Amino acid sequence: MKQESRCPIWDTPASGEYLSHKNVTRIDSPRAGGEYIISGEAIERLPQLDERGKARLTTWLVDQRRLGVKCPEIFRKMITEAEPQKDLSIHDRADRLLQYIRDQAVDIGFKFYFKDADVSSTGIAAWSESVRPGEVRYLLDYLIERNWIDLRNGYVLTVEGYARLETANAESSQGFVAMWFDDSTQKAWEEGIKLGVKDAGYKPVRIDEQKHNDKIDDRIIAEIKRSRFVVADFT
Repeated sequence: MKQESRCPIWDTPASGEYLSHKNVTRIDSPRAGGEYIISGEAIERLPQLDERGKARLTTWLVDQRRLGVKCPEIFRKMITEAEPQKDLSIHDRADRLLQYIRDQAVDIGFKFYFKDADVSSTGIAAWSESVRPGEVRYLLDYLIERNWIDLRNGYVLTVEGYARLETANAESSQGFVAMWFDDSTQKAWEEGIKLGVKDAGYKPVRIDEQKHNDKIDDRIIAEIKRSRFVVADFT
């Protein structure tokens, strides 16, 4: 049975349920964007993460839910791997904030309001990889400057904002390569596909060369969503 608790990651109000047979805790944390499961060993390791590390871990939780994992699981290894990861770019954070606002809208013209307290009581910081209210306001100002939202006694998505959400990957510099991972195809990768993608001005991404702690299918879907295009070799 869920009880009032604190989010282990952010020490903010949450509801929790300890599952003794698995030695894990199921947490429902608005600050972390929703539900997640965390092991006792992972909780012990959380202090090694600074605020930015916790923000990156929260981004991973949000990404897992977007891929259909209702309740992602955090184990000790993931805390260690979250520490050296790169922060999202400002552009990515702004796009994710725009998506969050879109998801709150019940219809076109819906007004979205933001208060400083929302950073700890809603998913807005989780989606935008923010730590403080000032970061969210900075990103909101960025969206206004781009004419993706308008300030009319509340934030409203513009037509340009909806168009941006439909074509968010159009500015991606990444090309995803799907192929057989085998010594017999390595030459084709190194001397052909990889060079071709680079020569076209894009970053070639192959899943076996990416460091991650996700399920392989989830990671492939995530990288495809981030990419401008996909190259598939059916050899």
